[in-house]
Amino acid sequence: MSNISSLFSIIKKWAKNGKLDSSDVIRAGVLVADELDKASKYNHKGKLKRKSFSQTAQEITLIKQAYRCNICKKKLDIINFDHIDGDRSNNSITNCQALCPNCHAKKTRKIE
Repeated sequence: MSNISSLFSIIKKWAKNGKLDSSDVIRAGVLVADELDKASKYNHKGKLKRKSFSQTAQEITLIKQAYRCNICKKKLDIINFDHIDGDRSNNSITNCQALCPNCHAKKTRKIE
């Protein structure tokens, strides 16, 4: 039984009896939390959202690169974090690089 249909059965019980016991309330809360968690992982088109690099990975990358673009070496005013290997699901610190928007656009669009 899906979470949604389980929630509907709890709501029907409440509508019929006018009351719920504590286990129903807890179960409903868990089901709602589970659905919200699932919903937060997907975008409006139903595709899995991308995860970004952790704050720690971003900070270490900036320090390691001395707040400079990893390609053109200019000082970063605006920072784009990029997956070195192009694998959006690989959010390890070794796969993170900080780029200026210009270099990031060139790399993403494979422009020389």
